[in-house]
Amino acid sequence: MMRRFFVRLMVTLLWAGPGSTCLAADAIVAGTPPTSDASLALSPDGLTLAVMGRHEGRKHLWLKPVGSGAARPLPGTVDATFPFWSPDGRKLGFFAADEIRQIDIESGMVTTILSRVTYASGGSWGKNGVILFSTAGQYIIWQIPETGGMPTPAATLDGPDQFSLSRPHFLPDGVNFLFYVQGREAERGIYQGILGTDLTRRLTDSESAGVFASGKLYYTRNGELHARSFDPVLGLLEDDDQLIARNVPTGSPAAAPLTSNGQQVAYRTGSAGTGKQLVWYDRAGKPLGTVGEPFSSGGGPISLSPDGKTVVLNYVHEGTTDIGVVDLATGRLTPVSAGPESDLDQLWSNDGASVLFSSKRTVTIEMYRQQIGKSLDPEKVFSSVALRRPMDITRDGRYLFYRMNMPDLWVLDQQTEQEIPIIRPGTAPTHWPRVSPDGRWIAVQSYSSGSMQVHLHGPFAPPALGTTSKPLTTNGGGWPRWRGDGKELFYVEADGTLMAISLSYSDDGNSFTASNPVKLFTPPINSSPVNTGAGPQFAVTPDGQRFLVTTSPEIESPVYLHGD
Repeated sequence: MMRRFFVRLMVTLLWAGPGSTCLAADAIVAGTPPTSDASLALSPDGLTLAVMGRHEGRKHLWLKPVGSGAARPLPGTVDATFPFWSPDGRKLGFFAADEIRQIDIESGMVTTILSRVTYASGGSWGKNGVILFSTAGQYIIWQIPETGGMPTPAATLDGPDQFSLSRPHFLPDGVNFLFYVQGREAERGIYQGILGTDLTRRLTDSESAGVFASGKLYYTRNGELHARSFDPVLGLLEDDDQLIARNVPTGSPAAAPLTSNGQQVAYRTGSAGTGKQLVWYDRAGKPLGTVGEPFSSGGGPISLSPDGKTVVLNYVHEGTTDIGVVDLATGRLTPVSAGPESDLDQLWSNDGASVLFSSKRTVTIEMYRQQIGKSLDPEKVFSSVALRRPMDITRDGRYLFYRMNMPDLWVLDQQTEQEIPIIRPGTAPTHWPRVSPDGRWIAVQSYSSGSMQVHLHGPFAPPALGTTSKPLTTNGGGWPRWRGDGKELFYVEADGTLMAISLSYSDDGNSFTASNPVKLFTPPINSSPVNTGAGPQFAVTPDGQRFLVTTSPEIESPVYLHGD
């Protein structure tokens, strides 16, 4: 276990009366585009803000001068998120298509620093030429040279009561850094680490990540932005809490509503990046009605129950990602899991009696099963310890498909309890598999053809496991879903368009013929299937006529600048 030392100080919250959202005399950075992604990054000279916004139908990075001046999109930054500046302000790092990329601001040239980065949750560029980044799927703060190479751990989990590390933030010396730990009450919060050592220290409790500027630590709690005097060299945090602003969006602990260049802090107010809404659409894209109230989501998949009456999803509650079931008739959400652990990858069982999900409740992420309507603790699905994430299950319940450790694909024969690798580690990454209604074909999104495309794997008839087909798509895509009779496959193209492919099968069921993809409509989804950390944001009724979509409304969210 990593050596640690703690600075534990009581926090004094300053409760102010009714007033404006921004309590300090902070300047508003006007003219940022409407967004469903709260990510932002302030340039080292404090003159430019990098924000997220839609351009030509896709999410892009935009540059907005602080003060006057119009925002402009940056070509080559499609589906970017979590931007971070180089120390000299000439480049912007960001995450897109499961890669860490950088764009040269002057030339517009985009290059890749590191590939196969799934579940990205933040990055920071130090003046010593090191980039820190985090991935929720591996629960490590990684470090990598700015020129690329092999990443190595900069900080790791430190005990069973810590569940994830995210949102690294370099301090001015380029050696010390902040990061966020999600965990039980005594362990969660903002921590400080030191490059080249295994030392970490807990600074304060917080519901999301923090930043440093002009001798103060800024962090959020209860939807408010707070600041306390902080000496990063000594690691001393003073008990002089100051309330800076209310109504600061947080969403998941990895949310990014604030940024710092070391002297000033830029932060958002409002609800950008936190609100999701379930909406029904027909095949032409006509909205048919909403389900329930808006909610904060961790970006996981949604799964319709076998009887079509409910949907299981994840939502953020008190800084934790939990699992809930929503009644589609009433919109009522009923919690399935609760507590400080991150519960993800929710999936209905074949009979609708339980929900499968993954969670780090021991030394690693494991798969659990929770009976619906029962108050008992969830039971582990596997007796052996390994990182397993449920993906799908056959209609008869015999075969349970899951990922283990890497973006590979395994199946559990629940009659024989045999674990069978279908797509082995080390091959092309495969994500979000979906088994056909007859259990013979597995639709996957895979890099096996060189880019993220939809393939079919099969025929699956153990002991014959099948092979991966040629791509069914040409313009990128993922999140496959089946029609109830298996004769139509739906997916989301790389540009966010919902598509359909008709399928026909040979008499023996061992081969298929696929039509060319047909465009249906483009729902307002924040994520892209090319960024595989987000799960499928739609589900389809068995007749293929209605689509339930986790929409992400684009909101004008004010950005304020605070500090010297």
